[in-house]
Amino acid sequence: MEKVRLADIARIAKVSEASVSRVFNGRPGVSQRMRQSVLTAAEAAGVPASGPRRDSGCLIGLLVPDLTSHPDVALIQSFEQQATKRGYALAICDQAMGVNGDRSIDHLTRSGVAGIVIMSNAHVSSFAPGITAELSALRVPFVLVDGQTPYENAPVVCTDERAGLQAAVRHLVELGHERIGLVVSQETDQPQRTDGFAAALAEFGLARADAAARWVHRTLAAPEGGRMAADALLGLDCTALLCETELMALGAVGRLEECGLLVPHDVSVVSLTDSPFAEFTRPPLTTLRKPVAAMARATLELLLEHTMGEFEQRLRFSFQPEIIERASTAARRRTQSEA
Repeated sequence: MEKVRLADIARIAKVSEASVSRVFNGRPGVSQRMRQSVLTAAEAAGVPASGPRRDSGCLIGLLVPDLTSHPDVALIQSFEQQATKRGYALAICDQAMGVNGDRSIDHLTRSGVAGIVIMSNAHVSSFAPGITAELSALRVPFVLVDGQTPYENAPVVCTDERAGLQAAVRHLVELGHERIGLVVSQETDQPQRTDGFAAALAEFGLARADAAARWVHRTLAAPEGGRMAADALLGLDCTALLCETELMALGAVGRLEECGLLVPHDVSVVSLTDSPFAEFTRPPLTTLRKPVAAMARATLELLLEHTMGEFEQRLRFSFQPEIIERASTAARRRTQSEA
């Protein structure tokens, strides 16, 4: 059977898609006559009359680009905790690089979702613009987390990438490191991260901002990418590596050890994401930690208090990450000529 969309029901009922969405979500401002017309049209289209209203208003959707490799496990857990406190169930949809985005949106809206949180990672640009446009048209509340979209009125809750890179570089500089490499995903361009790195190097006198690209290595967002980056940046005599994710950092650590180098005795490694597992790696990883509880709380409050189309200006809430020092970073070892 062909998938039934809100537009199909709206056409049969001779109402707008926004009106269909309001009926499905159990929102006020809909006459009994219009409600019955929409439910009748839904049934005619093959959607059970009870389907759209199931758990209406008590479900929040969470779209994750790739759950198997998403670095922000702690943030996802915090979303679920915050949703439960407010009496909502969380429906997590694994997008796998956006392939199932339309299907997830259709399913969530038909299930009476109260709103949708769209999380990002390296793949966000492959699906966010289309999804946010559709949700805006349907007047379904949504919030982007660490995401980017061309839609001007999209609310965003994010971490301050520049502040995070500055904290990580400062930590390494205080340990005596001067040649610092940045390992990022090659799958999307994230200028806020690379620009923040360049600004931090310039601030601490390590390199001109326009020359920082030499110390940036783009690779796979996986352990193998970290391994390849370690080979490339060792060729530049880097004594410290900043890796976009823990998996990339662990790949780099493994490759360094294969080369006979010890972490952190010979090379320090920092992950720009943090998870509950970071302290149990060997060595325990120094990381940048997001204030996940505060971010989850702000996201859900924003999601539940507003609907798209009511924002007069772009809403962007930025949170600063903090450096968590563990055993993967240490003072740079002095060479014989420096001793």
